[in-house]
Formats: sequence, C-alpha cells, structure tokens
Amino acid sequence: NEDGISISGTPGKRNSISYLLNKDSTILSSSRTLTETMSPYIIYGATQIEADATLTIEPGVIIKFTEGASLLVEGALVADGTADHNILFTSLHDDMGGDTNGTTTIPAAGDWLGIRITASGSAFDHAEFRYGGKDGLGYQGFVANLRIQETDIEITNSVFAHAGVNGVRIIGSEAELDGNIFEDNTHAAVYLEEGEVTFTHNTSRRKRYGLMA
Repeated sequence: NEDGISISGTPGKRNSISYLLNKDSTILSSSRTLTETMSPYIIYGATQIEADATLTIEPGVIIKFTEGASLLVEGALVADGTADHNILFTSLHDDMGGDTNGTTTIPAAGDWLGIRITASGSAFDHAEFRYGGKDGLGYQGFVANLRIQETDIEITNSVFAHAGVNGVRIIGSEAELDGNIFEDNTHAAVYLEEGEVTFTHNTSRRKRYGLMA
C-alpha cells in the first residue's frame, strides 16, 4: 500500500464470487451466457432461472453442484456443446476440470438434486449430467439428473450417468431423445409419467431399467 506494507492477495485469480451464476442471489432474472474461459461454475442450494431469462452455456463449460443443490428452470436453459467440447453438469466432488472443493474427493450417485425444466425453450446437445438425482423424501420430486415437467424439449447426443434414481424423468411432456447414452443410473434410464417420448438411437447400459412408464 502507500505505506510500503505488502498486501497479501492473488491478483488476477478467481475468487468465490466468480464461480457463481449470479453474485447477488440464487435467482437469475436476466439472461446470461456462461463462457468456457470462466469455467467451472458452482451452484449452491436451490437456484432458479426466472421466466423470460435464458441461461446460455458455451461448449466446454463445467457446472458443479454442491450437495443437495438444484437448478429450477422457469425460463430457458440452452446447452449446446460439441463432440469435442461437451457441457458437463456434475457434483462438486467430481474433480473433472480441476478441484473446486479444496481436496481430492470421489463423487457418488445423488450428490445433488438435479435440474428441473418447467417451460419451453430449453435444449441440450452434447451435454453430460452426472451424479444428480438424489433419492429420498422431501427433495421436491427431482429424483433424476434431469426432470422435464409440462413442456416440450429435444435432447441429443448427451450422457446421463450415475443418477441416484433416474437419468431423465418426464412428466406430462413431449420429449425427443436422440443419440443419447444412459449408464449406471440407479433406477431407470428414462422414467415417463404421462406425456410422449420419441426415443431413437439411444444406448442404455448397466442400469436396472431402460425406458419405464
């Protein structure tokens, strides 16, 4: 400082705020794009994308969820990755993309709740969902890496793995699933509760059930 005393710090390095989707609250009320250069991002607790807001995710972005965290999408979530740069939604305990919790950890099925889509406009291509779908009562009915409720969606070339219950849960919706991989999910690859699913060119392995309705 001006008195010649050294200031401890990490100039140019990331701090805890830079990992968040929204530094001011857990509610995203305006549109935002997550960039690969600022990845990974961390979601704490119950986070919400409000109606009329769109969260766009660039290829290569990694989003990690703390234990019991979730993402409710009342606006739109657009995650269009590529074959070489997929988009990853995973547990904070997953050290993919670098350690973000200060220690070497091993992720497990159901580390986080999941993502719930309740409005039109979302789409996923070359995205991976891992270690979500927490089981048990009182978890807002997520029980899947990705829950689609009362809307239409297209999911292509994506991976759903290590869910605490289901890879994808569909409720009263129309979904097109093409070219996806479902593996090591505790219950079902896809669980359909009313609605319609177009299921083509998908692979399901090491699971209890494939498509369950």
